[in-house]
Amino acid sequence: MAAKQTVLSLADSTLSLYKGQIRKYLKFCEEKQVNFADNSSSAITADFLCHLADSSERPETLIKTTLTAVDLLLYTMGLDSPTRDRDVDKLVTALMKSSTKQPMKRQRPLPVFLWNFLISWDPTIS
Repeated sequence: MAAKQTVLSLADSTLSLYKGQIRKYLKFCEEKQVNFADNSSSAITADFLCHLADSSERPETLIKTTLTAVDLLLYTMGLDSPTRDRDVDKLVTALMKSSTKQPMKRQRPLPVFLWNFLISWDPTIS
């Protein structure tokens, strides 16, 4: 019952994103000839995360979304998730640090004269 409520509480866009990541995970497991529900080892999950990191310039969001999607899949099936393994957690941190090929660009600060204009603007004047 709780699993059903969890799924129903997610936005349609989130569910769509999760379904895509779950499909990738299931396809990966099928290619490796591993049962995705056999969560006795975190090795397949680690291999999949490495595969994802290699395919992305900024893997942090992709990896976090995938971990959440796989967690949700296994949770709804009543299974423990190998993504919660301590070694997988360390791997995720390492992948995020080492696999980022193109860091995000920082926005330039707002020019001072615009900032002064915004804070001195009188909203009562139309």
